Amino acid sequence: MSQHDAYQNVLRYVRLRDTQFDVYVRYAKRFGIPVKSLFVLNALYYAPEGCTQMEICVKAYSSKQTVSAIVKGYLAQGYVEITELPTDRRNKLVRLTEAGWKYAEPIVLPITEAETAAMKQLTPEQQNALVELTTAFGDHLEKLLEE
Repeated sequence: MSQHDAYQNVLRYVRLRDTQFDVYVRYAKRFGIPVKSLFVLNALYYAPEGCTQMEICVKAYSSKQTVSAIVKGYLAQGYVEITELPTDRRNKLVRLTEAGWKYAEPIVLPITEAETAAMKQLTPEQQNALVELTTAFGDHLEKLLEE
């Protein structure tokens, strides 16, 4: 494959990736929240025992500063509680409150169900290929950018 053809495929892939990300942006806007707040809410929803802000950063693909600001906002709204970890007082555990669960469920569940239904539209082979190829592309890109 030529350099030009590979570049054209990059453009196609990036457009698809950005279009897919925009689906999440538009979904979050329906609830009046930024997409990063949606990702943080999702991370907390699927960690009923709670998680640290660093774990949220990884799950929500966000910086420490972004997660901290979002968590502070959710704290002010009464949606999360923060407790110190007995083993490491520098890290705090963030978990949804009862009000947070009521807030999160109608936001998080429909998107999870839609993602699952969309994936089920693909054959098992297509699902595996999608995950494997996306992983391979991401790994190659990361490796090349670190060199």
